[in-house]
Amino acid sequence: MNENTSSGKLSQSCVISPAEAARLEAEGLLLRILKPDIKRRLLRSLDSSPHEIQPYVATSGEQVYISFARIGNEAQRQQANFLIRQYQVGAKVDLGSLPAPLHRLLQPDSVRPGFSSQVLALGGIAGVVIGILAMAVSILATAATELLFQVSLNEFSGIQITAVAFVIFAVIGWLLATIYLWRRLK
Repeated sequence: MNENTSSGKLSQSCVISPAEAARLEAEGLLLRILKPDIKRRLLRSLDSSPHEIQPYVATSGEQVYISFARIGNEAQRQQANFLIRQYQVGAKVDLGSLPAPLHRLLQPDSVRPGFSSQVLALGGIAGVVIGILAMAVSILATAATELLFQVSLNEFSGIQITAVAFVIFAVIGWLLATIYLWRRLK
């Protein structure tokens, strides 16, 4: 980020000199990232989605900074700077007032809108498939048992065994698939 001398703001380039970084940090336009995990996340994001994150990230040698130059209001810039400082020292803060790209970068584990419903729907589909497979297996098991023991097992207390197998395994499959997908996709 090279300085635009007429406005004191930062341009779109994300590499700055150490002297420029120190000056901009003193002006409150940059905040050095101290936590290695956040630093790695920011650098990865620069590689994967540079256009979205580039205005908010600057580098100087091995140092990584968050730029507040895009936040026009001085009070909002100071609030964002304060929130991120608190976040870096481990305080529980609500980063929701930050610009969306910074919020997603700093709290990547937050649940995306619609994520829960998507996982529940995919888990439901998997549950139905597992229930159908269990129903097919129960048909084969019932037929084999009837052949071996010469006993009629089509109904259990007035309910078809295949229907019971479908319901039980569909619910169990839905729960297990939802838990698995939540952990895997999060």
